[in-house]
Amino acid sequence: MVLVERGGEVIPKVVGVDVAERPKSAKEFKFPTECTECKSPLVRPPGEVSWYCENPECPAQVIGRITHFSSRGAMDIAGLGSQSVEQFVAAGLLRNVADIYDLKNRRMELIELERMGEKKVANLLEGIEQSKARPTARFLFALGIRHAGTSIAKLLIDEFGSIDAIAEATEEAIDAVPGIGPEIAASVFAYFRLPKNQELLSRLRLAGLPFHGERKPKPAVSEFFSGKTFVLTGTLNTMTRDEAKEQIESRGGKVSGSVSKKTDYVLAGTEAGSKLTKAEELGVKVLAEDAFLLQLGT
Repeated sequence: MVLVERGGEVIPKVVGVDVAERPKSAKEFKFPTECTECKSPLVRPPGEVSWYCENPECPAQVIGRITHFSSRGAMDIAGLGSQSVEQFVAAGLLRNVADIYDLKNRRMELIELERMGEKKVANLLEGIEQSKARPTARFLFALGIRHAGTSIAKLLIDEFGSIDAIAEATEEAIDAVPGIGPEIAASVFAYFRLPKNQELLSRLRLAGLPFHGERKPKPAVSEFFSGKTFVLTGTLNTMTRDEAKEQIESRGGKVSGSVSKKTDYVLAGTEAGSKLTKAEELGVKVLAEDAFLLQLGT
């Protein structure tokens, strides 16, 4: 029996355990100490809940990385779903994501696999070729850098303009990008320092993957936003809340998850919840979406 509260007034958060309600027959759960796939020791980074297998050769991790790379939100390679990836890894055709772009040289081996055939292989190879035209931010996301999801990948490309520039950036420069914190910056910086990743990126470059994007021009710091704290609530019609956050931070403002007396504005969309109510109770200024867009100059 656990005690739960609304973390940030939204997300359920476990804050304690009611030991008195625990059955006398209950047994302490012992978390596994090694990976069930490759038997490597599991590691839990400081301050995190999850445990990780850090063996890059672990078969489950190899399959996971390749499946992520080819997934719809990443390189979107038709015909390379999780079952196909497992089959190709088992057959020795794939060991990492760079091997995907060498499959064109192993057409006959692919055709001979169970459930494949000439037409299916032709479609797969066409899908692999088409993936080279994906936006650079999606390619960066596809690499599977820890903590670098789709929005973070876009922020990085918008700021640095290319994967090469990100790879050469200092940890401090990455951390300075609005919307990116120290943990993300450390993870991105560390990724590009590993020799195995550098070798992988060299192969992907030779394969024709999109290393260069478009650096997004920075809007001028706005007197309205600079130094002020905003809280977002409800649904916006013209942009997502992540996009609104990016717009605020790029103009010198800050975005907080909860309303307090230190909050300058609450940006309220449709179906605004308890944050709007609290803003009204505290006398915090409420900004409608049309007024927000006016301040953005859009």
